[in-house]
Amino acid sequence: VEQAAEEFTKAIKLSDGFALAHLHLALASDRLGRPADAIQEYESALALEPGLVDARYALSAMCWRVGDSEGAVQLLRQVLKENPPYAAEVRYNLGLELIQTGKLDEAKDELERAAGLKPDSARILAALARVQTQRQDLNTALQAAQKAVSLEPGNPEYLYTLGEALRLKVDLKGASEQYLKVIALDAKYRGVHRQYGLTLRQMGDYPAAAKELQTAIAEDPNDSEARYYLGSVLLKLDQTESAVEQLTESLRLNPFESGAYITLATALRKEGKQAEAQAELQKSQEISKLQSDAGKSRVLLGSAQEHVDKGELDAAISDLRQAESLSPDYADVQYELARA
Repeated sequence: VEQAAEEFTKAIKLSDGFALAHLHLALASDRLGRPADAIQEYESALALEPGLVDARYALSAMCWRVGDSEGAVQLLRQVLKENPPYAAEVRYNLGLELIQTGKLDEAKDELERAAGLKPDSARILAALARVQTQRQDLNTALQAAQKAVSLEPGNPEYLYTLGEALRLKVDLKGASEQYLKVIALDAKYRGVHRQYGLTLRQMGDYPAAAKELQTAIAEDPNDSEARYYLGSVLLKLDQTESAVEQLTESLRLNPFESGAYITLATALRKEGKQAEAQAELQKSQEISKLQSDAGKSRVLLGSAQEHVDKGELDAAISDLRQAESLSPDYADVQYELARA
């Protein structure tokens, strides 16, 4: 690959208008682990030949890998205008990018279109199930997840997705069955012990829940959610001291979980530490207000981005000014305001 890159570079030096040479040098740079060089070469190829759809699609993937979700979304929309033969894959990737940017309704629309083009793609159906779960459209999520599993019953990702939909539908027995299938296929699948432990907690089986959550923490000591859930379970088992330890560590890892402060306050009260318990409740109230303001800011940010897409810059700036007043330390708001 290194030799190929050298030859493509020579070709470009001899004829800088050789768009395909830039495209293949970009592909080689990507394989050699040089993302910045790859992006530069893709852009050079497109500057010479804007109709190189494959270059635009590949560049969108590079943007995703370097964390530029907005850039990836813009490029994928441009690719779709050319109606490529792989439109289902483009819409699938666009749906995933839109999820990353918090545009769940748009993501749902793209994934539904992708599923319409490829109705037997388990990967697309599983992604659709995940976004529908996030949108709380649980019946539709369940149908998509069940179809994905029927197409690929041995895929732990799809089984996990189905388990999550069932848990949120409060079919705890059904969810447990799916989590156990995931564990049988891949005992280290990310998050499965935590979610199974949470389900067992909801079912009232606290000893089994504690065991699963301890397994989750052993695999990932920085899993703040698992520690929060374990703390609440230990409190039910009257292991108050251990509960306080887990809840305190959970809040060290994630100080923005208001529910953990409330549970910690309950544990401290059981230990007779009334003043400390009251302090934790005060922190919970402060976090709840911050989260309310942040939630409003995210809605305003999304609205502003839609205005920008439509060229309505005055409306975008108005939304962003409101978001800034609510969350002055929200970097994305400052960035988008500067752009607008």
